Amino acid sequence: MAAKVHPDAYKGLGKTVSGFKAAYGTVMFFEDQVPLYALAAKNPLGDVSDGMHQYLVWTALELEGLGANLQHFNFMDEFSDEVAKRWDLPTSWKLKSQLVFGKPANGLVRKSERTYAPLQERVRLYG
Repeated sequence: MAAKVHPDAYKGLGKTVSGFKAAYGTVMFFEDQVPLYALAAKNPLGDVSDGMHQYLVWTALELEGLGANLQHFNFMDEFSDEVAKRWDLPTSWKLKSQLVFGKPANGLVRKSERTYAPLQERVRLYG
């Protein structure tokens, strides 16, 4: 990775990646491009459904007391190629994201309390 990323960017990225070693595991999300392309005429937004899957898995992990963070290291072809090679995956599978999960070092806590505008100002219902 260091060879493919600008040195300044790698300084921060390297620390992040090193932190993943303490994780329990990683859920990798793939899309099989063959059926996806076949269905594209009927469902042009089919390639964005993976976001719902990522959210659902993340929520399930958090309900079990685990923390998670979503990564997109598939921006580097070398990374995606290495993943496919390591697990002998079909060439039609495209890596979309990686959900790293484990026990949070400080428990499941927010760094700061969040405040929100009243619901009536944020949501509008019609009909």
